[in-house]
Amino acid sequence: MDRYSKYHLNSILSLKCPLYTCYVQDLFAEIDTISDVELKRFCSHEDAVNWLVSCALHDVFNMQNLRSFLTHQALRCYQMDRMDDHQVIDEVAHLIIN
Repeated sequence: MDRYSKYHLNSILSLKCPLYTCYVQDLFAEIDTISDVELKRFCSHEDAVNWLVSCALHDVFNMQNLRSFLTHQALRCYQMDRMDDHQVIDEVAHLIIN
């Protein structure tokens, strides 16, 4: 899950960025053959965290989407009532770079 796209192809998480809506894609989505799909691969956990923070600061609904992603998409259970925004961003960053 280490890539995103501005197209809704096989997304597992949508986030509004300053220029458009990004969709975090499943790692196994076969979108490499579509020429106008821009992909970003995160170089590190810090890179993913910085991107998620910028998205969270841009639109209040992004944090809700991140929390929803951890609740519904992640394989392990998270106690959302005990996690602050920084912990949520950190956990999502771990998931999208692996």
